[in-house]
Amino acid sequence: MKDSNKSLNPGAVIIFGPPGAGKTTQALLLEKKTGFISFNTGGILERIVHDPEQQGDPAVVQARKDFDEGRLMDPSFVLGVIGERIRAHAQQGEGLVFGSNPRKIQEAFGTEDQDGLLDILSAVFPKEAILVAEIAVSPEISIQRNTHRKVCSSCQTPVIDPQLLKGIDELFQCTLCGGELETRTLDDPSIIQVRLDAYKEHTLPIIEALKTQGYPYKKIDGDTLPFQVFNDIYSFVHDSLQKQE
Repeated sequence: MKDSNKSLNPGAVIIFGPPGAGKTTQALLLEKKTGFISFNTGGILERIVHDPEQQGDPAVVQARKDFDEGRLMDPSFVLGVIGERIRAHAQQGEGLVFGSNPRKIQEAFGTEDQDGLLDILSAVFPKEAILVAEIAVSPEISIQRNTHRKVCSSCQTPVIDPQLLKGIDELFQCTLCGGELETRTLDDPSIIQVRLDAYKEHTLPIIEALKTQGYPYKKIDGDTLPFQVFNDIYSFVHDSLQKQE
């Protein structure tokens, strides 16, 4: 682990939740607290599909279309992009946090030709150290948060403050790195609904499968303040990984 003051054994934490649940925020907070690596799959994919130099690749063009319209990308494309990166970190014994992956069954459990995220993690960590945290948020809260969200163009840190951002968006900079704030194409209300439908159809079955297979699981109330959500997640992670010692 990156911080010698962090006493937890390495493991993997997969944070699930609908759009606006605060998955990226919680993953970053957990990274700071534990020294685990926050693996921002969504940010990696977003940069790749919007890279001008990649637009000659038909797979990237299709992935960009899916991304910008709120649909989930082809699992094979996602696994191809991130699989080796995840495997390299895991094989070094580094703890990992996932805030935006997996989103489809194939991404989680793989295909005949490709390992899924759980295949990669299970080759390195015991099942008891692969933790599943589900942040439960109502659809109304999800839409409200996303329509008021901005993201730092430099470090991808999300910023949600309806009162401060209203009417003076152009004056605000990222409090972490000073980068300019921007609105993601995904945060249009009509696209958010598409994403909510996709979460219900494709991602919730992954959570049920992981629970059935016996992975440690905790449901978190995501309608509370971010620090309360984090306290619940960290307590779950701490207690679960301390048992591995």
